[in-house]
Amino acid sequence: MKKILAAGLLSFGLVGCATTSGLAPNVSTSGFDGSKRVSIDGHSVACDQMACPLIGAIWSSNNPNLVGLKISVINTIVSINSVDLNIDGEIIKLRENTLTDFSTGTLL
Repeated sequence: MKKILAAGLLSFGLVGCATTSGLAPNVSTSGFDGSKRVSIDGHSVACDQMACPLIGAIWSSNNPNLVGLKISVINTIVSINSVDLNIDGEIIKLRENTLTDFSTGTLL
């Protein structure tokens, strides 16, 4: 009986970690020029730090050969000045030459 209870609790724990919420892309049409826009909210990446980055993407039919990556860190303010991407085994290094803009454009 204890084995069945332990297996059941473990199963519930694993199911709770296997959520797919927020994975669906957001598709919209621009009211300005009618272009299609697809965005994917940031999702966690493999990380062993306290503040781990999220990566998302945005695409527009105006520039179909380009994809913008959204790199962010939640619950903290950090300067993101470099990103290394592993795409099919090829390491691509992205570097920022300017400071991160922390302004939100919102007046309080």
